[in-house]
Amino acid sequence: MPILPRVQSLLAACMLWPALTLADGPEQPASHLTPREVVAAQLAALRENTPAGLARVFRFASPANQAVTGPSARFALMLREGYPDLLGHRSAHFGELLIDGSEAAQAVEIIDTAGRGHRYVFMLSRQVDGPCAGCWLTDGVVNAPGDDGVAI
Repeated sequence: MPILPRVQSLLAACMLWPALTLADGPEQPASHLTPREVVAAQLAALRENTPAGLARVFRFASPANQAVTGPSARFALMLREGYPDLLGHRSAHFGELLIDGSEAAQAVEIIDTAGRGHRYVFMLSRQVDGPCAGCWLTDGVVNAPGDDGVAI
């Protein structure tokens, strides 16, 4: 089954697993990192909420994503304006990971600084060429339907 219908099901259900501890994570993409590890690295950097952390999030964005949202300073501004609940969040809980060939979708619930839950799906693809050939990188992040920022 193509990944898009599966992602739509994932967004609808957004069944989440227990929280996982996020280490600082890698500083840059590497071909041995799984989609979950890439998302964990980005979440750790978003939680850090520093200029260096936001630059690290940008490094894990796919070339197609970077072309639309970059350069890095513009990307950081887009995060601050469009995804403020991700910045400095209290915790992240990983849900289902779907992988279909060179595409992946990772469900995540974020607990923001005010204790509200927000659900997202990180969309990733394995790069086929360029300096990050073989690496999983984030193409985009979508807010799950029904996310109302409920306090947890």
